[in-house]
Amino acid sequence: MSEPSSPNFASAYQQVLNELRLKAREDLAVEIRFESLRRWSEQSQLSVESFIDRFAVEIAHDYLSGFLNWDFCEMLANNMWHAAVVDNPGRTIELGFFEDLFEAFDESEMSNPPENDRRARTLVAEYLAKHIREKP
Repeated sequence: MSEPSSPNFASAYQQVLNELRLKAREDLAVEIRFESLRRWSEQSQLSVESFIDRFAVEIAHDYLSGFLNWDFCEMLANNMWHAAVVDNPGRTIELGFFEDLFEAFDESEMSNPPENDRRARTLVAEYLAKHIREKP
């Protein structure tokens, strides 16, 4: 899953994030399809797996910094997981760090606000630190 750094990733991340934020303003139930993941990965010049992994790392940083809120990140994690796992015709994607991000928000759903946000922040910070330590 290791690919050379893509100079287009930062631009693709901003475009995707803006696209999703605008859709979320209209309806928090933003639908993400596997075809969207494929399109975004092509924009970033990465494989779908690498795009999802790097996107998850950026979402984690933006969430922990307070730029993105729990509602948006939880929606994003659920819908990206659905696109990558359920809507994926081949079902051959390794989710990498994204799976940890998804699990953090999935587990935090079981708590009531504001505990869900505190729980997610704790888990995301732990998973992100682990991911950074393990990265080659």
